[in-house]
Amino acid sequence: MKSDFEIILNFSQLKNVFFANGISNKKHTRMEAFFRLLSIYRMNIMTEDKREFEIQYKTLAEEWHWDRNTVKKFIELLKQQNMIDIIQNKKNIIINFKCVDTLAPPLME
Repeated sequence: MKSDFEIILNFSQLKNVFFANGISNKKHTRMEAFFRLLSIYRMNIMTEDKREFEIQYKTLAEEWHWDRNTVKKFIELLKQQNMIDIIQNKKNIIINFKCVDTLAPPLME
């Protein structure tokens, strides 16, 4: 039995579910952190027409209320799961989502 499947979700609905009260001051869950990365990625495509973005581990750690090592492990997990590609240097990472079809037509709301 195959266990992999795709879920197509409306970005606006997800945003309303996970960030109904804006970005919180509490520690983010993995789902919230992943959604935040998707949000940054989406904004980058819309404003700069780039399919990748550069960010610091420190910035993510502060926003998510995680330590930098936890952020690095999470990013590495996403890479291992073939969801993102990353290029990293000492402080910054460049992230490109492999699991997002940016050419897909928008869903009706």
